[in-house]
Amino acid sequence: HCCLPMKQDGFVVRGADAKVERIKVPIPGPDECYVKVLIAGVCNTDLEIMKGYMGFEGVVGHEFVGLCESAPHSHQHLVGKRVVGEINLACNTCMLCERGG
Repeated sequence: HCCLPMKQDGFVVRGADAKVERIKVPIPGPDECYVKVLIAGVCNTDLEIMKGYMGFEGVVGHEFVGLCESAPHSHQHLVGKRVVGEINLACNTCMLCERGG
């Protein structure tokens, strides 16, 4: 990971304060890709976080398009390609998950 940037811009929420800040780039683990985010959306969940409804502080913008810049050997075919991120986790037990929603 010699060529990854040390810092990047991130949309950070801390309490009622939300702004773009320079943040440290995490080093990907051995089974992880590094994706340079090109554009990120602010969804309703992000707005709820910004209003303090979720009790979360940190970087928001989990719906994004980016460029895969590094990947583990098993995913080298992704390097140089555009990728999307939609980082919602499913419990697979509630009514919405069972309906596919």
